[in-house]
Amino acid sequence: EEEKEEIKIKMMEAGIPLLKEKGMLHMSITKLTEAVGIGKSTFYNFYPSKEVFVEHMLEFHRKQMIKRLKEGLQGREKYSKEEGIEIIDTMISNANNVYQNFSQDDEIALQKMHEKNGTAYPDLNKESRMIDMITSMFEGVKPDLDYAVISNLMKLIVLASEQKRLLHESGYERMLNSLVTLLCQSIFEE
Repeated sequence: EEEKEEIKIKMMEAGIPLLKEKGMLHMSITKLTEAVGIGKSTFYNFYPSKEVFVEHMLEFHRKQMIKRLKEGLQGREKYSKEEGIEIIDTMISNANNVYQNFSQDDEIALQKMHEKNGTAYPDLNKESRMIDMITSMFEGVKPDLDYAVISNLMKLIVLASEQKRLLHESGYERMLNSLVTLLCQSIFEE
């Protein structure tokens, strides 16, 4: 059982760079399994499809981010509001953002997988829990967060990143900064 968990973690860690480089639909399971040192059939013993793997990998990535945020507190109870704003800005503009090479086709493939499985996509309850996990570490958070607005703003930022080539390069950074500011205004008290 421990060996299986180690293989899963190795696949998640090897999958993130492939996802960043190629996006989901163009990510090669063969390259992933070669990087981990397992056969392709072993991959399919763990995951029925690439889409399911990517969902699990994104969840793993989110948990790693939460872990790093908790470690960054270094015994403190919460980050200041200013630190929280900086963290949100860094999370969005970070070159390691896994969504940068996600395409509209990748999103559609995930949506189809969820439809096939009869699960919600997007899932506001799941997204609300993630927002709560992150914002619980910040001071100055509004008591009545509008999860749908926050989630939609985050998705707009992701969509802008995914479709950057369709946007005016000269205004891209300013637009992104404006969206991040609006996101922070939706999270933090004045």
